[in-house]
Amino acid sequence: MTQQSATELYKIAAETTAKYIYFLLATSGAAIAYSVELANTSTFSWPLLLLVLALLSWGISFYAGCKSLQFDISVNNLSYDVQQQAEAIETAQKILPLEQMSELRKSYEENVQLTNQALNISGSKASSYLGLQFRSLIIGVIAFVVWRATEFVISAAYP
Repeated sequence: MTQQSATELYKIAAETTAKYIYFLLATSGAAIAYSVELANTSTFSWPLLLLVLALLSWGISFYAGCKSLQFDISVNNLSYDVQQQAEAIETAQKILPLEQMSELRKSYEENVQLTNQALNISGSKASSYLGLQFRSLIIGVIAFVVWRATEFVISAAYP
């Protein structure tokens, strides 16, 4: 696999992940808006606690999605920096003497190690937040459905 095709695959994967995160963010936001509009808060009853759980879950989902995007952006910026440094090394190789080049290459390798550590940490955090975003969205959906079902049962039993 050439460097160019690897870069293109990385771009496609990053775009797909971003679209997925944005989709989940939009879903959480829409769910919050719909459930707030649907709720009858003039009378407080215990089933309303399920709605509160759903709203909290969706709020957590939204927050986790924003954090996941933040770490994804960090990963993209770090990856871009490494690529720019590699290109600078290639250019320097053509014009610098061998002695200066070895010092530059050593500095570059140290920088790449530190950047890889940062990439691993940011990538891991982005992945964790993405998982939290999805799980909390699903928990919110389940709580919302149970709330609606409970409301229907209560309204049917006590008209």
